[in-house]
Amino acid sequence: MIKKEYNVSFNVPAFMGDAEQKSVWRTPPFKALIQHWWRIVVAKDYAYDWQRIREAEGRMFGHAWLDDNKGQAWGMRSQVRIKLNKQEPGSLLRWIDSPSSNKITHPEVKDRNTGKLRAMLPETYLAYGPLHFRDGLSHPPAINAQEQNILTLMYPEELQKTLSQTMQFIHWFGTLGGRSRNGWGSVDLQGNGIEDFQKIAVVKSFACSLENCLQLDWSHAIGMDSTGLLIWQTPERNKWADVIKDLTEIKIKFRTTLPFSNGKPGQFEKRHLLAYPVTNHEVKVNGWRNNGRLANQVRFKVIHSDASFRGIVMHLPSTIPREMMQFLSTPPTIQDQIAIWQTVHKTLDQQLERIKG
Repeated sequence: MIKKEYNVSFNVPAFMGDAEQKSVWRTPPFKALIQHWWRIVVAKDYAYDWQRIREAEGRMFGHAWLDDNKGQAWGMRSQVRIKLNKQEPGSLLRWIDSPSSNKITHPEVKDRNTGKLRAMLPETYLAYGPLHFRDGLSHPPAINAQEQNILTLMYPEELQKTLSQTMQFIHWFGTLGGRSRNGWGSVDLQGNGIEDFQKIAVVKSFACSLENCLQLDWSHAIGMDSTGLLIWQTPERNKWADVIKDLTEIKIKFRTTLPFSNGKPGQFEKRHLLAYPVTNHEVKVNGWRNNGRLANQVRFKVIHSDASFRGIVMHLPSTIPREMMQFLSTPPTIQDQIAIWQTVHKTLDQQLERIKG
């Protein structure tokens, strides 16, 4: 068995809730994160066949559902052992408000009394739910930025290559906990061959074209287009809170470039492709009202190097699941979805710098 230890911390607070939604250092979220990025690392090796990947994942991380050749279910323990040096609650008991100068506005959010655009703290936009704009933390404590732990992995030698690549991807792109796709719980790993972001060009060998990505309905690769990787970076900042402001502004920008039409109520709108349901909007899709959900495909990560912070924006494209397509009277084609995403990518190109890959 190979033993690897990583110094792990978060570059911004993490809302890694337990059964009571209180943030605690514990191993199950880390195992899920490792499995998620492992799928992306190995997807190409299995020709993006989710059934083959699922079986390989079960044999590697444990399962109780695979069938033998005679149709009998059987189970096995995980070959990967995971341990945290300490399993305890986070230390962030009270949210410290940003200065009022850090506030932003959303062109679609107005004060109900005055009708004017309402200023808000960017943290409450990207962390709505775990963080409430009036009461601060909804379920204290949270795990604070820069809290540290030691993550230990043990596994057979033959798994070393893919797991080392997986841990590298987690350092570059991994986030954990509530609102993690908005950058909260941005994981920072140190040790055991972890490379900084200057080595990101290697990601290109794991990427997939936008059109090909949209043939599948699960996250299996970082996307590419004719310009390059669908990864952007914000300017360097001295504080992580300033990066959160940058990410808030860019998210508002690319979402509002797809305004809601005045068409027939209940129809599919372009913005629904970015994520569904849409918070604070009564623009629902017929058939999706109770059981439709699309997670954000455009994900954020806050990285830390030297004395500065930057935001990473990445697109892991996938199509609308068949189970949701069946409720649409006129389902968007792959070309329709490409056109919508190209609008988003154009906005990101205008606002941010592309990562060269």
